[in-house]
Amino acid sequence: MIFQSVNALLEGFRQFYRYNPKELVKIFCLMLTQKVTSGIGLLLILPLLQVMGLTTSNSQEPISQYIVKFTGTLGIEVNFFSVVSIFLGLMLLVSLIDYVVEVNGAALRHFYTHTLRTQLYRQVLYSQWQFLSDRRLSEINHTLALQVKSMGNATNLMLVCLASSISLVVLISLSFFISWSMTLFTIVTGLAFIALLWPYFRRSHHSGAAELSSYRQIFNGLSDQLRFLKTIKSHQYEERFLGDIRNSSEKLEKQSVMAVTLLSRTKWVYKMGAAVVFVTVLTVSQIWLHIPIEQLIVLLLIYSRLLPQLSMLNSAAQQLTRMVPVYSDIQRLQAECLAVQEPPETGKCIRFEDAISLKHIGFTYPNAEVPVLSNMNLTLKRGQTLLIRGKSGIGKSTLVDIISGLLPATEGQLFCDNTLITSKNMRQWRGSISYVAQETYLLNDTLYRNLNPKHESMDESDIWQALELACASDFVRALPQQLHTTIGEHGVSLSGGEKQRIALARAFLMRSQLMVLDEATSALDRQTENKVHESLARLRGQQTMVIISHRPNEKVLADMVLELD
Repeated sequence: MIFQSVNALLEGFRQFYRYNPKELVKIFCLMLTQKVTSGIGLLLILPLLQVMGLTTSNSQEPISQYIVKFTGTLGIEVNFFSVVSIFLGLMLLVSLIDYVVEVNGAALRHFYTHTLRTQLYRQVLYSQWQFLSDRRLSEINHTLALQVKSMGNATNLMLVCLASSISLVVLISLSFFISWSMTLFTIVTGLAFIALLWPYFRRSHHSGAAELSSYRQIFNGLSDQLRFLKTIKSHQYEERFLGDIRNSSEKLEKQSVMAVTLLSRTKWVYKMGAAVVFVTVLTVSQIWLHIPIEQLIVLLLIYSRLLPQLSMLNSAAQQLTRMVPVYSDIQRLQAECLAVQEPPETGKCIRFEDAISLKHIGFTYPNAEVPVLSNMNLTLKRGQTLLIRGKSGIGKSTLVDIISGLLPATEGQLFCDNTLITSKNMRQWRGSISYVAQETYLLNDTLYRNLNPKHESMDESDIWQALELACASDFVRALPQQLHTTIGEHGVSLSGGEKQRIALARAFLMRSQLMVLDEATSALDRQTENKVHESLARLRGQQTMVIISHRPNEKVLADMVLELD
């Protein structure tokens, strides 16, 4: 588990680094300059003490001698005013670097989060349909919306760890320069102290995994319940489903309290340990090492800077440990999506002049023992209409998904004229198809945007002609702003039949070679359905269509009827 956690964090840091290595190296160099400059400012305390006469030795310390030589080469006399001026100048430089690092670091973090979310969503969108259909989409939504946001906080913690580590290295180096024996003693004591805190890191990791699980349960539960809110209210299931969310929420809050408790305990142990170490260092320096007072003052100043940095590093590392499950989950989704990516488009849409042919097509779902389709042979000529009928679950949608280029057949071959449709050219084939599903998908936007989701240049007369074909022009003209009316989430302001007619009009506007209708008129009343059928009948000979339907009156549209049994 330890190695897995370390690997997850290292991979997260590598992704962060690969996003913008130049900017990260620039921030690293600025941090290094900031800490070194701050350290030099601390070393100026020694000559300042000597200038003020607050020393216990008669000769200058080596550090003071170096500073005197350096300022002498610059023509600066070492006195109280010059030392204080140099110190103030260095502190001004440090504060300016602080500002630049903070602003640039924030920009880097936020743009990295944006890039990660966009990249991950692209990988999801371009994954194979079978992979997506097997996943809970609410989990993908949770990862994209919340877990990626957490990565922004994680990158901030990485920068905090980086800054604190640099500061610790610089301060320990300065401490070695003043008293190696005292520094060595402090390092050994600090390592023992870190070992004492190790159990808290393990518990933070387990707490983070439990919190992620609770968050996912709440997100999935809310997504499912809000989708069927009308059914819940109709059957008075409110308290039953509220209880599910309440239980998940209680688990989440317990884990959140546990996280705060662990962090608070760590801080308490750290503060007490730091006090003990400080007293021990002071005692050892005076009783056994007999360090001069001016060196002791500088050492104590260094330790006063070192301890807060160590505290920040400890806190950031513990929080990063808690976020290891988030890192692992995102990396797992990335790996799964990359393994099932569809090949990119390599040319124009595949067009057919003669026929679509299915030869010995079969399909078996993963982990299924019995194929859902077997030895299917079919030829659909251009301009013909195929009606597919059969009981629910018999394989109608699977067959249509194969014809539409969403699923690759596990057996047999699909041809468009003489072009074999494979996983390599499926995207080009789908470019020739318009698909109308039984469950209509509509954006929370204007009707125009729903009819033209790609924002293509389109003449309004073409839109109205498509609406006429779909028997939707009358109710669209009656809307407050007609095509520019906002229809609400999932088209809430429209009836089920109106939604289906909008989806049909959208398919007509695509002017595709093959139109697939999957129970596309199931929500229409008999009169409107007959009008839509008349429109579809006018397209016979011009538009190739595949229709899934249980309704017997749609047989009049078909050149072929395929009964699955």
